[in-house]
Amino acid sequence: MSRRYRRFNQNYYNGNRNKILLLGDIYGRVWSVLNNEGNFNPYYIYGTTTSKEKWRGVRENLEGPALDKYKKIAKKFFRRINKRHKDKIYVIVTNDYLGAFEAASQGLGWPFYARMVRKDPRFIKEVHTVIAQFTAELYKSYMDAGAEVFVESGDLAYKTGGPGGGFIVSAANMHPAVKVQNLRWMVEATHKFGNYPLNL
Repeated sequence: MSRRYRRFNQNYYNGNRNKILLLGDIYGRVWSVLNNEGNFNPYYIYGTTTSKEKWRGVRENLEGPALDKYKKIAKKFFRRINKRHKDKIYVIVTNDYLGAFEAASQGLGWPFYARMVRKDPRFIKEVHTVIAQFTAELYKSYMDAGAEVFVESGDLAYKTGGPGGGFIVSAANMHPAVKVQNLRWMVEATHKFGNYPLNL
């Protein structure tokens, strides 16, 4: 456990509410962390991956060390929880703070992201693709460990979104830099492995 994390942990669980605690993630996002009666509540503040050079470092990490590390952590965590608490806890896997679109746009920071959407759409495609593939690989690790229920928080569609439901953003209206293929991967995985919760 790193010194920085121990210091964060100690301040957080001591209920030190007057101190602003910051937390960084692997995409370059910085979060303000609030202690909400003992619950961990992060709020996005800004992105730090504000150049192509910084993105190269993030990409290398996501495609190498971070992917290897988190795939092992996912399997180990899931198996340990099930072994120790099988009849008491049912793990539902989610990427609530790691949604593929949010991680891309927020990690780069909105000013840099918006500029690159217009100036260099290929770069934005690359960012979205790398993060979508990273997310898919982590989900596969949980599936390999035996996870059965996944919650994707990317706000892809709502059953009550309109007459007959449907996608929030039509694939026909998506900006070319945000690849429809990334959305298709998640939808296909949902159709293959998913079930509407009320049908369970």
